[in-house]
Amino acid sequence: ARNSDVLEHRLALGEQAFAQATEVLQRIRELAIQANNATQDRISRQAIAVEVQVRLDELLAIANRRDANGAYLFSGYAEHTPPFLATATGVLYQGDEGIRELQIGPAQRLADGYPGSEVFMNIGGGGADMFSLIGELLTTLTSPTGTEAERTQFAAGIEAALTGLDQALDHLNGIRARTGARLSLIEQTKAGREDELVQLQTSISQLRDLDYVEAITRLNLEQLGLQAAQSSYARLAQLSLFDY
Repeated sequence: ARNSDVLEHRLALGEQAFAQATEVLQRIRELAIQANNATQDRISRQAIAVEVQVRLDELLAIANRRDANGAYLFSGYAEHTPPFLATATGVLYQGDEGIRELQIGPAQRLADGYPGSEVFMNIGGGGADMFSLIGELLTTLTSPTGTEAERTQFAAGIEAALTGLDQALDHLNGIRARTGARLSLIEQTKAGREDELVQLQTSISQLRDLDYVEAITRLNLEQLGLQAAQSSYARLAQLSLFDY
């Protein structure tokens, strides 16, 4: 039961992080579409870039989230090492690929989460990661659009960012579906364990009731035997030698 509780807690924290990361990516996608509007000028696009940077920092904080014990959710076995580090050349993954599994039933083991490399890196099959995608979008947002060639390049950069963001969102949705399936399995296991406990308690109660009935029956038989013996003794006591 304790393993199930630990797993449920860790997976629920992970699901919360995935939901928030999804919201961040969706907002960045909206900002990218907004920036691609022809009515935007350099100043308004710079304002959009500022918010995208804030959202990137928010995503990094989500990726470096800890549980109640201070262990990082997405570092693999290296749970005391921050999984992601922002550097001048991009965000680096510092965790490992370890996946902890806990026993939740006689023949059932379940992973308590995912390494950060699986969640935030290597999305879309092309080796890209969420952080570099957003970083490239920031570069596009701050690029000049004074000439036709620059505007064409800007539009291509926005299109590439939208494609990458859609892949990242699909990737997160897949992980969230797997997390939901694990949480559902834990609930089913708990329900089965509770059913078994009720059945065991019922069986114990029935056994106790059966012992009680047998004890009463035995006592009654013993009382009948005693009464018969007392009655026979009384009759014998009333007999005299003459009666023989």
